[in-house]
Amino acid sequence: MYDPVALNSGSPKYYQPKIARYTDTWYFNNGGVGNGFTRDINMTPGANNWIRDFASTEGKNWELRGTYKAFVNLVQGSIVVIPIYYLDFAGHTWGVNNIVRDKIGRDNEPVVAMYGQGVNGHFALVQAYISHQGWFSANVLAWVTARSDDEAYKKDLLPGRYVNITDAAAYYSGAYGLFRK
Repeated sequence: MYDPVALNSGSPKYYQPKIARYTDTWYFNNGGVGNGFTRDINMTPGANNWIRDFASTEGKNWELRGTYKAFVNLVQGSIVVIPIYYLDFAGHTWGVNNIVRDKIGRDNEPVVAMYGQGVNGHFALVQAYISHQGWFSANVLAWVTARSDDEAYKKDLLPGRYVNITDAAAYYSGAYGLFRK
């Protein structure tokens, strides 16, 4: 999954993980720190195509499923904010709640969460959560950590904290899990 693939033949050489070819991840150099950008709509098909091509025989019996909302999209180099509709948002929060509850709470398996404010969206592997279920929507907080040696992440999130992955004010929210076909 993380085998490096050369992006150029010149010097210096630039690499990206093999999985990035499947998820159509774009890489940016942000002040010497490399950042990747994977769109929400590319995560599920990209991961499932990677599973199809590289997973073991048992691994091919699984697929990534999820519910996600990215309220920011890049259109011809500019950021376009997509409005949130209340009924659509309520259904989304219940979908995230169900994935997190089923995978972490019932199956004891991790979930990939999508969260973030503005254009700084993140994907994180999650193994703990808190869910507040109301009459209209669910509010899911996921425990995320950053590598303590990664200065870029320290600026954006503190290592070890809960983040809201169903926040109505956030531009990114969602959860993905592996499900048996």
